[in-house]
Amino acid sequence: MSKSKKWTASDIRNQMRVRYQQPEHALFFEVRNSTGFNGNRSADALAMDMYPSRGLAVHGFEIKVSRADFLKELKEGAKAEAIAQYCNHWWLVAPAEVLRGDLPMGWGWLKPTEKGLRIEKAAPAQEAVAIPNTFLASILRSANRASDLVVESAVEKRTASLRDDIDKLAEETAELKRVAIRGDLKEAREAIQQVEELTGFKLNKWGQHKDFFNAVRAVAAVGPDVSYSGARAVMAAAQRTVRDMEKALDQCGFDTDKKRQSA
Repeated sequence: MSKSKKWTASDIRNQMRVRYQQPEHALFFEVRNSTGFNGNRSADALAMDMYPSRGLAVHGFEIKVSRADFLKELKEGAKAEAIAQYCNHWWLVAPAEVLRGDLPMGWGWLKPTEKGLRIEKAAPAQEAVAIPNTFLASILRSANRASDLVVESAVEKRTASLRDDIDKLAEETAELKRVAIRGDLKEAREAIQQVEELTGFKLNKWGQHKDFFNAVRAVAAVGPDVSYSGARAVMAAAQRTVRDMEKALDQCGFDTDKKRQSA
């Protein structure tokens, strides 16, 4: 990230999650000073050192990404003090352009960089007021809200993943159908070609389509064996009739050969 990087509150929260991660720390965002109607002040974040060797210190944070927001915070000093009194360390988390040498006394400064949060000024230790149940309830509510957000995020990611899987499966199914259709068309073309070769009909012309199907219907109506033998019987009968007629004409004195030639 370059110096011109425009930091957002979301960027800073992500870096805080890295710096104050479990099991060394417990981190909460948007913590009010109390639950109910008395909760009229809040800290942008709260963290606690979880190892006794680190003193179990409580850290409070104000996240600022603009100069105007920081100046507004300075004018409302009571807002920070409402929660800072319960903390052993109080921090401003902000990029360099927010400050102009006016960091309040007793505050530390964490600056976001491309490698993570860096301590520009350590927050001095202070004696903290014992945390009352009202503030503890607010911390626990914040933790519960964070857990819900984690679950919701996991569900959303899983749902998105399932949607992607469904879309992929649908596309694969469609492609299989297209392949099957192409295979069926190929088989149909081969079958038509075989019919054309066996019958002599060209089925790419409608007139021949009609002749072909009329012939098929005629054969189907009487059966191929009957239609074949029937045709041969008709031919034999015709031949017998011709012979009988020629014989009768000969007996009457007609020259059938000349008749046929003149015809």
